[in-house]
Amino acid sequence: MTKTFTIEPVVGNTATSCKVYANGRQQCQIMVRVGMEKPLSEAEKASVKLAQLGTGTNYDSLTLPAGMVTSPQNDFDQHPDNTVSKSSPPESKNEADEILYFFLSCSSMQPSAALMAVIRLDDGQVYTTYYNDGSANFDSSMTVVPVEPFVVKAGDLHQVGTAGRSSSQLETYIWDLGSGLSIRTRELKDNGWETGTHNSFYHDGVKGGINEVTEAIASSKSSGTFSFPAGRSISYSCSPSQFAAAAGHVKDSSIGKDEATTEYDHNQEVRMLDNFGTSHPYNLRGSSSENGKIYIS
Repeated sequence: MTKTFTIEPVVGNTATSCKVYANGRQQCQIMVRVGMEKPLSEAEKASVKLAQLGTGTNYDSLTLPAGMVTSPQNDFDQHPDNTVSKSSPPESKNEADEILYFFLSCSSMQPSAALMAVIRLDDGQVYTTYYNDGSANFDSSMTVVPVEPFVVKAGDLHQVGTAGRSSSQLETYIWDLGSGLSIRTRELKDNGWETGTHNSFYHDGVKGGINEVTEAIASSKSSGTFSFPAGRSISYSCSPSQFAAAAGHVKDSSIGKDEATTEYDHNQEVRMLDNFGTSHPYNLRGSSSENGKIYIS
């Protein structure tokens, strides 16, 4: 039985490399195959780690490049260029070999990095997948290619349109990330006022006069109903790639003076986390002009 120590991507853009968006969330799955002519102890299996390619054997000094980490598997999609798949461990696996999996992410843009795997045996011997001392000869490495995260700027958003204008001049705004993206989470960021699934961030009851209210509301849900003064409401429904807000100008005798003169004027930050783990932040601002039009930036 011969010693075996290899590293390779489970799914990569080539058989020996994988791409990963440098957003700190998307992961590439890496397989390490290790056989030391005997079953590994639990301590030896736990010692296996990834490191930047090199010839050193000082276990503690062998680390990943800054910004790269391994962590438990998450559910963000693979980089779309990673299409070369290794669906299962090699059939030639020796009985004593161990197959270990790592999930690596990168939080900052940097040059492509060549990686190796490292193990420390119970007797203190340190091996890497790029090691040769005569008795053991390993020559295996792989490359991780960080890719600039693709962020959809506000000016590039596809606005599905305002829809559902009613007699009370209520209007929904639906924006679409497009580019084949889908939204995993919709978040309203706290900027000093109450937040929730439906957050009213603009309210003006003075400029329009008594019994008139202009309001703008953002949502962190994919569907629901926006509620306005005087019992007015408007429903909305978003596809997986969309998010919504609403604006309304309501004139109704049932709106009391106190309610009509309650004013606040905020920007609402919304963050969309897409299926690749990239965050898309936007800023919404309401206006009393144009019946409470919402501006996005």
